Amino acid sequence: MNRAQVMMFTDFPDDFQPLVQSIDTWFLSRKIGMLFEANVLNGKLMMTTLDLKGDPENRVVARQLYKSILDYMNSDDFRPVSRLETEVIGDLFTKIAPPVNTFTNDSPDELKPKQGDTGI
Repeated sequence: MNRAQVMMFTDFPDDFQPLVQSIDTWFLSRKIGMLFEANVLNGKLMMTTLDLKGDPENRVVARQLYKSILDYMNSDDFRPVSRLETEVIGDLFTKIAPPVNTFTNDSPDELKPKQGDTGI
């Protein structure tokens, strides 16, 4: 999933859970993901940012995931739980995420020397 485009779900309902969720960094831990389903208006929506169709001859895993998603959507099991407003979906295309300031005057815990550690 490195370098994959993600969707930010911070403005979605608190109980919303994407099907494929990732963690951007351990210190930000924003709710982001790459695949979700929802009830929207009078229909069902499946949305992804994953490249599932590029170079299918050489990407068997992407090809299989695409087939599996389509099979799922064509089955009786495709029954999204969450209901979303169209504005929330539209924001995924238009809203710009706020800038993230990762500056700190301190070091992450895993980079701090341990008690009694000589650093050698």
